[in-house]
Amino acid sequence: MSHYDVIIVGGGPVGMGLAIDLGQRGLHVAVLEKYAQPQPVPKGQNLTGRTMEIAVSWGVDKRLRALRTTDRAKNTGGLVSWGTLLSGYNYEWLNRGLVSHYYDEPNERLPQYKTEEALRTRAAEIGTVTVEYGVEFTNVTQDESGCCVSASRKDDETELQLTASYVVGCDGSRSRLREQAGLVQTVDDHDKRMLLAVFRSTQLDEVLGEHRHYSIFNNLSPELKGYWQFLGRVDDQREWFFHAPVGLEQEFSAGDLAKLLATVVGKPFDVELVYLGFWDLRFGLADCYRNKRLLIAGDAAHSHPPYGGYGINSGFEDARNLGWKLEAIVKGWASDGLLDTYDFERRHVFDSTIRDFIRRSIESDADFLNNFHPDRNAEAFAAELARRREFSVREVEQFAPHYTGSPLSYGTQGLPSALGSHQFSALPGFKLSRHADCVDPGPIRPAEGFVLVTGSSTFEPPAGLAAPLRIVVSETAETADRAILLRPDGYVALNEPIANADQSLETYFRTNGYRL
Repeated sequence: MSHYDVIIVGGGPVGMGLAIDLGQRGLHVAVLEKYAQPQPVPKGQNLTGRTMEIAVSWGVDKRLRALRTTDRAKNTGGLVSWGTLLSGYNYEWLNRGLVSHYYDEPNERLPQYKTEEALRTRAAEIGTVTVEYGVEFTNVTQDESGCCVSASRKDDETELQLTASYVVGCDGSRSRLREQAGLVQTVDDHDKRMLLAVFRSTQLDEVLGEHRHYSIFNNLSPELKGYWQFLGRVDDQREWFFHAPVGLEQEFSAGDLAKLLATVVGKPFDVELVYLGFWDLRFGLADCYRNKRLLIAGDAAHSHPPYGGYGINSGFEDARNLGWKLEAIVKGWASDGLLDTYDFERRHVFDSTIRDFIRRSIESDADFLNNFHPDRNAEAFAAELARRREFSVREVEQFAPHYTGSPLSYGTQGLPSALGSHQFSALPGFKLSRHADCVDPGPIRPAEGFVLVTGSSTFEPPAGLAAPLRIVVSETAETADRAILLRPDGYVALNEPIANADQSLETYFRTNGYRL
């Protein structure tokens, strides 16, 4: 088959996740991926509870949990230290378990190449998904009727020509698809050359002592002005990864790494180098995620330093947001304009992720290091450390992406943001927790189309609605006289009194280009 509903350029975790999402919806999808095997560089390891809910909908949750490389007794969160990891000045950080009660699934931890392994296996089970490995994307053109994609096989340089209704670039931060689509990326370059090392050690766990139950360690060194030295487990077989800023022209050997690690940890230990590489610390955000039939997702749309595990989780949410919208358009339920909401919702959320979490963290750490030191004023330093300990809890609680102000969030104002709160009410624009008081969670999982939750057993869907909509009668106090519409991705679309529901639902679907 050379014509598809959607062609995905890039078969990393986001591209493969989107292929699964679309394939399960019955769309014919081709994925072009240049690597025959996942690249064994540990990154994207912390999967949130929301991501694991998405994994359930894609049928990969059990595979992901089976591929975990660290003991479940170890905390998936981390420890922030001042000076060295053994300085005694520490506080817990990024403990996503603090919001686990909001999600159906606990968070998970495994290297990205293991996640890719699970996704590749699942994609191979879906008959409408074709994956071409060892294929390099070269060119794309589009017109009013569709897109034409050119690619070549890396082993024999055979040329491929494929056509599709839509093409999505999931080909990373240096995306060729993004460039060919004419989608401009705004880059904030911090002029920092970052080291990425993978190493093995037989002694590090013993050296860490009481801290050994953590999985990630963030060291704040005063001379680095807020930029992290970041150490994390890859597995329980003594393999670790390490990020740190180094000189722009500095050469680096295994011996240099061992010395730097001893300085960061606070004590020397054995180091066997496995991998050494470098990357530039920069933020990148596309000014738009769509040019007609060409779209971007994941790192092709947004990229940032690996501070907090936001990248892969945001990419999966891109895929989940885009999947049901492409289905609605390809199957004729909605007009092409629905795709504009993908750009509006996801771009504003990631802009907020950069501003309100990652960049704020760097600036806050720099301010802390500049103004507080235990040798200058031990009492003020201890008070500030305690305040930061409390703030690290709030930071996890505040990362609750929502689509307030979107046309798909009826009656809301403002802009989508990553800064929100985990709550148990059906608030338009927010993801509905399946532990919410307003619904019986059993009947609404999973939702391939829209779901209307109401206390009325006689309510009828809008006449002539082409999109799938299932009505669930929920006999709770909050739903007795309400109509709560859930989008296919689990976010609340509308919450109206039952007396207004007929008109509100018709307005909602018509406004967003759905066929009635």
